[in-house]
Amino acid sequence: MIAVKHNWWLLIFLLLGIQRSYGQPDIESRLLRILDETQIPGIQIAHLKDGQIHHYNIGEAVYGARKAVSRNSVFQTASLSKVVFAYTVLRLYDKGLLDLDRPLLEYMPYERLRNEQRGNRMTARMVLNHTTGLPNWQVSTSNPNWKTSELKAAFEPGAHYRYSGEGFYWLQLVVEHLTQKNLQQVVEEEVFEPLRLKHSSYVWVNRMERNAVVGHKGLEPYGLRKTRHANAAFSLRATASDYLRFVTEALIKGKGLKPETHKMMLAKSSSGQPADKVGEAYEHLSFGLGVLLQENERGKAVIHTGSNPGFRNFFIAYPDTGEALVCFTNSTNGEKIREEVARILLGNQTFWFTQR
Repeated sequence: MIAVKHNWWLLIFLLLGIQRSYGQPDIESRLLRILDETQIPGIQIAHLKDGQIHHYNIGEAVYGARKAVSRNSVFQTASLSKVVFAYTVLRLYDKGLLDLDRPLLEYMPYERLRNEQRGNRMTARMVLNHTTGLPNWQVSTSNPNWKTSELKAAFEPGAHYRYSGEGFYWLQLVVEHLTQKNLQQVVEEEVFEPLRLKHSSYVWVNRMERNAVVGHKGLEPYGLRKTRHANAAFSLRATASDYLRFVTEALIKGKGLKPETHKMMLAKSSSGQPADKVGEAYEHLSFGLGVLLQENERGKAVIHTGSNPGFRNFFIAYPDTGEALVCFTNSTNGEKIREEVARILLGNQTFWFTQR
C-alpha cells in the first residue's frame, strides 16, 4: 500500500482541495498532516463556534480517483443515523402517536421475538437508551437470513445497558406500522423538510451519484454501497453541513420538540456502560434518548459516533455554549483520529467518549 505522503500529485491535489474548504489555514494544514500520517483518503468537517460555521473539506472522495471532498460530498453517517431517528420518534411521541413506555409488542407482533418471553416488556424508551438487552446485530444485516434470525435478550429489559442496532430496527418497524409510511417518508416529513436538510437520505437517491463518497479499509476502496432499504440504525447519508444543522437546530435548540421532551432527550436515561466494560470514562458518560452524554471540564456535551464499513464519524455538541462539531471520514482509520481532531477544533479537554 502506498502512503499518501509518497504520492506528490495527490499531495498537490489535497492542497488544492484545502483552498476550497472555507476554514482556517493552520487548522487545515494540521488536518492534512493527520490524514497523511493515518492514511485516510478524505475528511469533511463542519464546526459551529461563536455563531460562525467553519468548513474543512480535505482529500479524496475515492482514493486515487482525483475526486475531491467538497461541502457537497455525501458520506454514510453510520450510527449517527440513530440520533436523527431518535429525534423523529420523540416528534411522534409529542404528537401522541407513540408511548415511550408502552411495550412495543402491544403495537404489533415481531416474529423474531417469538421465543423471547421478555420481549413483551421492551419499550421505545429502552430502545432509545439501549437497555432492551438485544444484541447490536444478531447476524450481519447483509446476511439473507438476518430479518428472520431469532432474537434473545441478554438480561431483563431495562436492567442494564447494551448497545443495540436491532432495537432501533425493530422500533423503525413499529413507527412504519403506526404511520403507515416507510421510514424515509416519515423522516422527510418530521426532520428533513422542517429543518431544510436537502442533502440527507436514509435510502439511495440517484442525485447523490455525483457527490457520493466511497468508504475505504485504510486506503483500499470499498464499492459504492447504494442502500435501497432504509435502516434507522445506520443507513443515513448526509453532508457534514446538513448534519450540523440537525445538531444545532434539533439537539441544541430543541426545535420541533416540546421543551420537556427536549430536556428528557438530553437527560441521563441509562448508564451507557456495558456489563463487560470498566474504566474511569464511564464515571463521566451516560446515555440519554438516542444520544451519548459526557461531562468534563467544559460541562455537558451531547455526542454520538458512527462506524460503517469504510466510514468513521462523530459529532459533539455543547448545549450551554452552542458550539458543535461534525466530523466525517471515509476510512476505517478514521477512528484513530477522533480525539486529535476534537482537540484541534474544540480545545484541550478530556474527551471521555474516546476512552470507552
